[in-house]
Amino acid sequence: MKSNETEVTPTGRENETLQETDLPPLAQEAKEHWKEFQPTMYSRLESEGTLDQTLIKAEKRTRKEMNELNQAGYEDYEAREIVYPKYLFLRDEAEDEDPDGELTASPMANLHQEIIKEQQALMEKADLEEANL
Repeated sequence: MKSNETEVTPTGRENETLQETDLPPLAQEAKEHWKEFQPTMYSRLESEGTLDQTLIKAEKRTRKEMNELNQAGYEDYEAREIVYPKYLFLRDEAEDEDPDGELTASPMANLHQEIIKEQQALMEKADLEEANL
């Protein structure tokens, strides 16, 4: 698809000029959603260089939980209604604030912490390998 074409996404929304990316389509759609509705989280992940990695993990976790729900007897649309808002199509960040203005914990916050731990472990492993050379 050329960058100036319109694409209708699985949720029926039209996206103009989607950027070329290696992200799966669902993760790409979530990326646009996060940019609009979770700008603080989006900016933080982007500045840390973990945005795409977090999106891919969120998409994989979504598919895993949807499969589990399907196996438990849920229809696809029911599983989507339960899981998509949990990892991909998050509420507006203004709705996530408690009365003191602090952001509340979400599954995405936990996912982000997992990614940070994985990155730290990889860096430590690389440092050990480099030290052994």
